[in-house]
Amino acid sequence: MGGTIVSAGLAAAAIGQQHEKEKQQNAYYRRLAQAADEQANEVAVQTEKRNQYLLSSAAEKAHAVYQNYQQHLGAQKASLASAGLNAHSVTVQNLLKNSRLQALLNTRQIAQDMQEQIQDNTEQGALRVRKLRESARNYRSSQGSDYYSLLPKIVSFFGGK
Repeated sequence: MGGTIVSAGLAAAAIGQQHEKEKQQNAYYRRLAQAADEQANEVAVQTEKRNQYLLSSAAEKAHAVYQNYQQHLGAQKASLASAGLNAHSVTVQNLLKNSRLQALLNTRQIAQDMQEQIQDNTEQGALRVRKLRESARNYRSSQGSDYYSLLPKIVSFFGGK
């Protein structure tokens, strides 16, 4: 009878140690999942900040193109006026129209480049967030349920199958 109590005590202690080990492992996976979630949130924030930067950078470039056009236009008009040509001349109108068209094309190219960069940045950010969220989900699924994992051990100890 004494041997049964001792072996039951040893078995209970082993079950307790195993349970404690599982709790520690679950805590470890919870921390990993939490870290992955935090990283995913940070990536989302950084992606949005990068998109804002790209947008403001494109606006600055477009403004610089406009200012350059205005300066160029003034210089062209002064040069043409010094040559004796006025704004009613078809040649002058074509020159000025070409300058305006070039400025518009440059601004359009800036907008297209910005759109492509924002799309690429958003896709890359979304992919990283998705991978981090998947990692967090995998960490969570690696956790065992503390009480439910302990129950079969206790049942088997008392003679269950």
